Amino acid sequence: MNTPFPTPRPLFSVLLLVALFALLRGFGGDVFAQFPAGDLTVTVEELDGGEVRFSLAGSTPLREEGGFSNTGFNVATSSPPHALLGNASYSLPAGLKLSANGNDFALDYIYFNNGPVWHLGSFSSSTFPQSTNVIGSGTGVSSTIPFSNFIPGTYEVAGQSFDITYRVIARPETLPRLALAGPGRFPATLVGRGSRPRTLSITNTGNAAASGLRIALSGKGARDFKSTPAPTSLAAGGTAIVKITFKPRAKGGRKAEAVVTAANAAPGRVALIGKGR
Repeated sequence: MNTPFPTPRPLFSVLLLVALFALLRGFGGDVFAQFPAGDLTVTVEELDGGEVRFSLAGSTPLREEGGFSNTGFNVATSSPPHALLGNASYSLPAGLKLSANGNDFALDYIYFNNGPVWHLGSFSSSTFPQSTNVIGSGTGVSSTIPFSNFIPGTYEVAGQSFDITYRVIARPETLPRLALAGPGRFPATLVGRGSRPRTLSITNTGNAAASGLRIALSGKGARDFKSTPAPTSLAAGGTAIVKITFKPRAKGGRKAEAVVTAANAAPGRVALIGKGR
């Protein structure tokens, strides 16, 4: 009597598929792995005076045999967004280029379409084999391309010819910031007598000068303390010293607050604490 061939169990079938998948992935990763992305990056930076700096750096392999005429975009995937409502094209400053196999191709314009896509472009390139390394280099500054066209952020795009990263960097906001330190607790002092002055440090931790500085003492015990004037201005990163003296008018704990204000910065505050005896 013939023995029937056994039917594979469902679990065995699943394990067989898993083993086959792992085997295919073992062949250099070519079956399922994406083509290497590289690190080719376009950087757009806002400068003072309305200028924009464009930089190109890094390299990436071509996805397939062919040429390239821009820094990479793909209308079907995430592309750098822009703030324009329609098409626009601008001339780029000289110095930016894409290179492949010893051939250099200047990037001479930037194009915004009426959708989400923008890219840096050139006229044309040669045809190169798949995996050819494309190198980006150069920096140029433009005073005619509005930075307001761009939306700050980092955008990784699986381009039609190669992958690329776009970085759009807005100029840091210039603001002063006041940071106060001291004077700490004053020692117990006889009523009507003045303590030794203690130091209150005012530091501008921002990136712009603080103007119109003033110091004021407030609170129930404000009349028990006295300060020297604050400077009228304080450069970014600068520190000014104010001396505060404690002269209690009565026995017991005395409390107040020193408030340093500026015309273009949020106020800084520090507690003043002493004891009359």
